[in-house]
Amino acid sequence: LFGSGNGLGLRSGLGRSAHGRLRPGINLRSTHSTRLQGLRLVRESLGKLRQDANLKYLFTGPQSTGPGRPRLYDGKINFQDWSHWEEVEIQPQGTVQEEQSVNVYTIIAYAPNFKTKLRIVAVVHYQPNKSPRHQIFFSTDLTQDPQQILQIYATRFQMEFLFRDTKQHLGLEDSQSRRPCSIEFHYNMALSTLNFVK
Repeated sequence: LFGSGNGLGLRSGLGRSAHGRLRPGINLRSTHSTRLQGLRLVRESLGKLRQDANLKYLFTGPQSTGPGRPRLYDGKINFQDWSHWEEVEIQPQGTVQEEQSVNVYTIIAYAPNFKTKLRIVAVVHYQPNKSPRHQIFFSTDLTQDPQQILQIYATRFQMEFLFRDTKQHLGLEDSQSRRPCSIEFHYNMALSTLNFVK
C-alpha cells in the first residue's frame, strides 16, 4: 500500500454490504469541485479523497454560555499541519525506499460536501530534499480501525482485474434481457465462471 505500483492511483473505494461483503464504493476524488446535495449513505463506504479535500475540524473546546447556536467546527483542515491529528502506528505494506519515511495520521472530520462526519486517514510520505506528499482515505464508519481502512482500499486494485477479465472474455455487459432477475443471474454466472476458471 505504501510502495509504488500498488494501485493507490485508483479512484474507486470499497464499502461493505449488509452481509459483510465488499462492494464498490463511491468515487470521492471529485468532491472538491462537485457538491453532492442530499447524499444519503445507506451502508458504510470507504474510499480515497483528493489531496485538497474540503474537510473541517470538529470543535472540541468549551462552548460559550451566551445565546446562539453551539459551535460545531473549528476551521478548514490544513494538510500541512498534522498537530491536530492522532498518529497511528501501522506496519507499511509493500516496498518502502530506505530514504523514505511514512507517517500515518487519523482524525474524525466533517465533510461539508457530504454533510456527514468521516473517519479520515492520512498517509504522509517524507523524502529528503522533497516536499512531503500525502494521500487521504476515508470511511463513513467512525469507529473503523485506520489500518483496516487502508487494507480494504488496497484490495480494490485486485478486484479491478476480476471485472476487466469478465468484461473482455465472458460478456459481463452483453446481456440482452431487460428483466432484473435475468440480468442478476447473468452477472452472477459470468463472475462465478471466471472464479471457477481461475
